[in-house]
Amino acid sequence: MGLLSKAIRILLFISMLISTFSYSEEKLNMGTVGWLVNACNPLSNDANLQQAYDIGYCHGAIGNSIGYLYVIQSDPKYGIEIPNNINVKQLKAVFTKWAKNNPEKWHVEEHIGIILASKEAFPYKLK
Repeated sequence: MGLLSKAIRILLFISMLISTFSYSEEKLNMGTVGWLVNACNPLSNDANLQQAYDIGYCHGAIGNSIGYLYVIQSDPKYGIEIPNNINVKQLKAVFTKWAKNNPEKWHVEEHIGIILASKEAFPYKLK
């Protein structure tokens, strides 16, 4: 009986985690510009685990974007010219400023928002 009881508790715990994650993702529209700009807010002194996760996600999403921005800038249709030495902090500032100035784009997928923000901040210049 003890092993079965333990297995049931584990299954209940897992199902609770799954339902909580699903609810949070749906409520926050995870993966959108609006969710990412809110996730990029600086941590407060009394930050909780969710806020720590959010800022980590923000830095990961922005950091990963740098690589694909370098790749897509070679395609003239994007009209982007990323500085060679851009870092996560700089691109995060570009994205958050753009997102706060364009709340009508908050439903757009986050990677599209990062591209749009980069295009506005770093337009391709004919040489």
